[in-house]
Amino acid sequence: MSARAVSLSRRRRRWFAACTLLFSLLLTILAAEWILRRMSAHQPWANWEYKTSPQGTRGPFVSGPKRPGITRILVQGDSITYGAGVSDYKELYPYRLLAKLNAQGEKYEMFSIGVPGREVNGQARELDKLADTLCPDMIVYQWFVNDVELSKVNRPESRITVWRKLSFHEQLKRRSYLYALLDERLPGILPRFNRSYEQYLLEDFAEKSRTGFWYMFRFEFHTWATRASLTARRNILMLYPLLPFRGEYPLRTLHERMREISGRSVFAMPAYMMHMKDGTNVTDRTSTYGICRKALRDRTLPNTYLVHGPYLLLGAGAHQVAFRMKADALHSGLVAKLDVVCDDGRTVLAQTTLSDRDFAGAGQWQKFTLPFSVPRKFVCDLEFRVQYLGQADLSVDCVQLPTQYNIEVLDLTPYLKDMNTWASPADGHPNAATHQVMADRLYRQITEKNGGRLDKAPDCDNIPTNSNTTGAK
Repeated sequence: MSARAVSLSRRRRRWFAACTLLFSLLLTILAAEWILRRMSAHQPWANWEYKTSPQGTRGPFVSGPKRPGITRILVQGDSITYGAGVSDYKELYPYRLLAKLNAQGEKYEMFSIGVPGREVNGQARELDKLADTLCPDMIVYQWFVNDVELSKVNRPESRITVWRKLSFHEQLKRRSYLYALLDERLPGILPRFNRSYEQYLLEDFAEKSRTGFWYMFRFEFHTWATRASLTARRNILMLYPLLPFRGEYPLRTLHERMREISGRSVFAMPAYMMHMKDGTNVTDRTSTYGICRKALRDRTLPNTYLVHGPYLLLGAGAHQVAFRMKADALHSGLVAKLDVVCDDGRTVLAQTTLSDRDFAGAGQWQKFTLPFSVPRKFVCDLEFRVQYLGQADLSVDCVQLPTQYNIEVLDLTPYLKDMNTWASPADGHPNAATHQVMADRLYRQITEKNGGRLDKAPDCDNIPTNSNTTGAK
């Protein structure tokens, strides 16, 4: 046989082997797809449609004035509360909870609103719209770890999930069981070439991270928590974990911080994240965040605001705020004026002026505390301001406001960690069994607290003006 014939025979064998391999792979894919469809045909999550109540909602619905002797509960949440992954709305935790509470006779009514993708800022806006008309006695906020992300644009993109960038990715995911399963499971199996989602949350949302992401979330949580404290006598934050996980929960510290800020804590506002009229953000390793706001005596205009904002919601009562600052190149005379204002700056709640004598020494960080009182039910545009007066190089590190919301925290992690919580192999939303556990834990939280007694909320228009809802005395 000639060399040419041998070469031609080899090419034919290679082509045949390649075609056989390709055909075998195609048959394997088709077989896997068929098997998955057959297995899914008898599962509750196959080809379901979301059922709604007669009012067109997925959760219990109530409106109008409260009835005597009936406790009204407002439930807020995202796609978990909406019930993505569960077809029948009656299997969701709000309905199950309401049924358990009323098992011995009607004592409770509920308004549940779960909106997929809604984060803490959306929850705060929704509560602001509902509070005065609904007047709930209790508020339950179902929180998930992605609530800290006010924007998803900073999420790390994994180099291994390149298929998600395909133009037909979403369409293929909806049509193919196998593709949807691989899309959900492969990222957790393949080796990582950059940060995981858990690392991103722990690093970029650390309390002292220079990204400032935690501060932005904390601001929005403060708004929700303050409004909730002004509205209802009792509030519960239900923490839903990122599942599944092995060993110790990787986001334990994030849950611990949520527990901390729900009680007595300090809301720290980095100066470099606040508004300014003049000044510069500079690197300073001795500052809390590694960055501070600085005014230079020969460059920054005197009598301008080095720091102002952040336009907070705050309830009535006695409060205090601390400004952490230091001065360099001190000269005799006035250095700064600190004040607390509201009503677009027209109402001054507290004010003090600092001279060179008030600073212990050049280059030393100090806290200057300013007590103040909110004389009415609440203010919604509270500002803390540092006016630069010129006789020093002045640095502002942060502004600190003690807070106390008295929000109960129910962490579901220990109750769900060993469960198969997924609605389907390709859907990480909680299934009906998980909703049952959520309802059971909430029922215990509500009925076992204070011997099952629930204090009534005051009329929404008559909240006492001496309630210290968010401040330290």
